[in-house]
Amino acid sequence: MEEGIFVLRKLPLLQFQFLENGFQFTDDSEDNTSRFFEYNKVSKMEAREKSTNWGLTIIDFIVGVLLQAGGGDINEDGRQIRFKYAKSSVILLLNNCDWTHVVKAKKLISSKL
Repeated sequence: MEEGIFVLRKLPLLQFQFLENGFQFTDDSEDNTSRFFEYNKVSKMEAREKSTNWGLTIIDFIVGVLLQAGGGDINEDGRQIRFKYAKSSVILLLNNCDWTHVVKAKKLISSKL
Protein backbone atom coordinates (compact mmCIF):
# COMPACT_ATOMS: atom_id res chain seq x y z
CA MET A 1 0.00 0.00 0.00
CA GLU A 2 1.56 3.30 -1.10
CA GLU A 3 1.56 6.43 1.08
CA GLY A 4 -1.67 8.28 0.36
CA ILE A 5 -3.21 5.42 -1.63
CA PHE A 6 -5.21 2.57 -0.11
CA VAL A 7 -5.86 -0.23 -2.59
CA LEU A 8 -8.79 -2.21 -1.23
CA ARG A 9 -9.16 -4.52 -4.22
CA LYS A 10 -6.98 -5.03 -7.29
CA LEU A 11 -9.43 -6.60 -9.77
CA PRO A 12 -11.54 -4.68 -10.47
CA LEU A 13 -9.60 -1.81 -8.93
CA LEU A 14 -11.10 -0.21 -5.83
CA GLN A 15 -9.00 2.40 -4.03
CA PHE A 16 -8.87 5.63 -2.07
CA GLN A 17 -6.29 8.26 -3.00
CA PHE A 18 -5.81 10.88 -0.29
CA LEU A 19 -5.02 14.37 -1.54
CA GLU A 20 -4.53 17.71 0.21
CA ASN A 21 -8.14 18.93 0.09
CA GLY A 22 -10.05 15.67 -0.43
CA PHE A 23 -9.95 12.07 -1.54
CA GLN A 24 -10.49 10.35 -4.86
CA PHE A 25 -12.52 7.15 -4.67
CA THR A 26 -11.82 4.93 -7.69
CA ASP A 27 -14.13 2.03 -8.50
CA ASP A 28 -13.44 0.25 -11.80
CA SER A 29 -16.25 -2.29 -11.30
CA GLU A 30 -19.50 -2.32 -13.27
CA ASP A 31 -20.96 0.15 -10.75
CA ASN A 32 -18.14 2.65 -11.50
CA THR A 33 -18.86 4.92 -8.55
CA SER A 34 -15.57 6.80 -8.96
CA ARG A 35 -15.74 10.31 -7.56
CA PHE A 36 -13.76 13.06 -5.79
CA PHE A 37 -14.89 14.17 -2.31
CA GLU A 38 -13.74 17.35 -0.54
CA TYR A 39 -12.92 16.81 3.15
CA ASN A 40 -14.76 19.95 4.27
CA LYS A 41 -18.07 18.61 2.87
CA VAL A 42 -17.86 15.15 4.51
CA SER A 43 -19.51 14.40 7.86
CA LYS A 44 -20.99 11.54 9.89
CA MET A 45 -18.69 8.88 8.48
CA GLU A 46 -19.06 5.24 9.45
CA ALA A 47 -17.77 1.89 8.22
CA ARG A 48 -20.12 -1.10 8.18
CA GLU A 49 -18.95 -4.63 7.76
CA LYS A 50 -22.44 -6.02 7.22
CA SER A 51 -25.91 -4.54 7.67
CA THR A 52 -29.47 -5.67 7.13
CA ASN A 53 -31.34 -3.99 4.30
CA TRP A 54 -34.71 -3.81 6.06
CA GLY A 55 -36.49 -2.02 3.20
CA LEU A 56 -35.68 -4.76 0.70
CA THR A 57 -36.37 -7.47 3.28
CA ILE A 58 -39.86 -6.08 4.00
CA ILE A 59 -40.67 -5.72 0.28
CA ASP A 60 -39.53 -9.31 -0.34
CA PHE A 61 -41.71 -10.51 2.54
CA ILE A 62 -44.82 -8.64 1.33
CA VAL A 63 -44.39 -9.80 -2.27
CA GLY A 64 -43.81 -13.37 -1.06
CA VAL A 65 -47.01 -13.31 1.02
CA LEU A 66 -49.06 -11.78 -1.81
CA LEU A 67 -47.79 -14.38 -4.28
CA GLN A 68 -48.21 -17.10 -1.64
CA ALA A 69 -44.56 -17.99 -2.08
CA GLY A 70 -43.78 -17.59 1.60
CA GLY A 71 -41.65 -14.94 3.21
CA GLY A 72 -38.36 -13.92 1.72
CA ASP A 73 -34.91 -14.18 3.21
CA ILE A 74 -33.28 -11.38 5.16
CA ASN A 75 -31.35 -9.23 2.69
CA GLU A 76 -27.95 -8.01 3.81
CA ASP A 77 -25.66 -5.34 2.40
CA GLY A 78 -21.94 -6.03 2.38
CA ARG A 79 -19.04 -3.90 3.54
CA GLN A 80 -19.47 -0.20 3.04
CA ILE A 81 -18.45 3.27 4.10
CA ARG A 82 -21.35 5.69 4.62
CA PHE A 83 -21.21 9.44 5.11
CA LYS A 84 -22.98 12.69 4.48
CA TYR A 85 -21.52 14.75 1.64
CA ALA A 86 -22.85 18.28 1.58
CA LYS A 87 -26.61 17.59 1.81
CA SER A 88 -26.68 14.06 0.37
CA SER A 89 -25.97 10.59 1.72
CA VAL A 90 -23.18 8.57 0.14
CA ILE A 91 -22.70 4.81 0.38
CA LEU A 92 -19.49 3.36 -1.05
CA LEU A 93 -19.83 -0.40 -1.49
CA LEU A 94 -16.63 -2.22 -0.62
CA ASN A 95 -17.40 -5.90 -1.22
CA ASN A 96 -14.51 -8.37 -1.53
CA CYS A 97 -12.14 -5.92 0.19
CA ASP A 98 -9.72 -6.35 3.08
CA TRP A 99 -11.71 -5.11 6.12
CA THR A 100 -8.57 -3.86 7.92
CA HIS A 101 -7.82 -1.56 4.96
CA VAL A 102 -11.43 -0.33 4.96
CA VAL A 103 -11.14 0.61 8.65
CA LYS A 104 -7.75 2.32 8.08
CA ALA A 105 -9.14 4.33 5.16
CA LYS A 106 -12.16 5.40 7.24
CA LYS A 107 -9.89 6.48 10.13
CA LEU A 108 -7.63 8.46 7.80
CA ILE A 109 -10.58 10.28 6.22
CA SER A 110 -12.10 10.98 9.65
CA SER A 111 -8.78 12.43 10.86
CA LYS A 112 -8.85 15.01 8.04
CA LEU A 113 -12.41 16.21 8.73
